[in-house]
Amino acid sequence: MGFRPKHALFQSIHSALMRVEQNQEKLMSAQDDVTAAATAIQAAAENLTAAAAAIQQRIADLSGQAVDTSDLNAAVASLQEAQAAVDALQAAPSGDGTA
Repeated sequence: MGFRPKHALFQSIHSALMRVEQNQEKLMSAQDDVTAAATAIQAAAENLTAAAAAIQQRIADLSGQAVDTSDLNAAVASLQEAQAAVDALQAAPSGDGTA
């Protein structure tokens, strides 16, 4: 009989540790998802920056020629708006006091 209470205590501790481990795995998985999303946002921001620069260079190359670049100018403005939105996502607080 003296062994049973110790066994029950061990089982209780073991169960609690298993729950902690399961919660830790869930948190680690969620962190991996957040990290992947942040990486994707960063890549999108870099792509937008590169696209805007390429279009602006093309506009500069065409300047002085009898070419209407208004569509390209509008495309640059649209990319800059999209980049501002992505930049805002990157700067958004994470909820834990860090950005």
